[in-house]
Amino acid sequence: MYCSVTYLSMAPGMVPGALESIKKAYGELGLASRLVSVFYSEIGQLNRVLVLHVSEDLARLAADQEKILAAKAPLGVDENLDAVSCELFKVFEGTDVLEQESASPLYEVRTYQLHSGGVEPTMAAWHKVIKQRKEVSPLTVVMHAVTGPTRFMHIWPYESFADRVEKRGKSVEIGIWPPPGGLPHIKSMQSELFLPVASPTEA
Repeated sequence: MYCSVTYLSMAPGMVPGALESIKKAYGELGLASRLVSVFYSEIGQLNRVLVLHVSEDLARLAADQEKILAAKAPLGVDENLDAVSCELFKVFEGTDVLEQESASPLYEVRTYQLHSGGVEPTMAAWHKVIKQRKEVSPLTVVMHAVTGPTRFMHIWPYESFADRVEKRGKSVEIGIWPPPGGLPHIKSMQSELFLPVASPTEA
């Protein structure tokens, strides 16, 4: 499974009016991939929308990105759009992408830059603990980049920030977090909090 990550950066105050346009435009473009989630930033770099769509076919996903980038108004956003970027990721083998039908109120998006050659040992470290970690709290997706710098992204749904602190603390306490053996391969870390738009299936 492959995942497209599209970031739309907008002028201050323009995100709320663009959210419905984004979901509508996604359908009108006739994209072959499946829209999974639409989020907007709450803590971190603000005035951004994050769009996730998936496909088993990497070439099909890349073609969809090309359509988005070539559009006069990418995903329905025109004069209020400051920047748009599309990235391709491969979902870690043996894991799935959690559908947004079971949307949580808060999502943490973590992006880690890896040292050269760090993808395989990072996946190996995750696979040792991922089942136990998901028993503590669900995982939306964990995936590594197939374009751009060597990095991986993982997205976690939570009921609140307090819920996040509790669940991550429990994972640390029982010794499965961070995944043992994974930290030496990480160069830098970034974490942001996003809020979900209504499920894309309701668009």
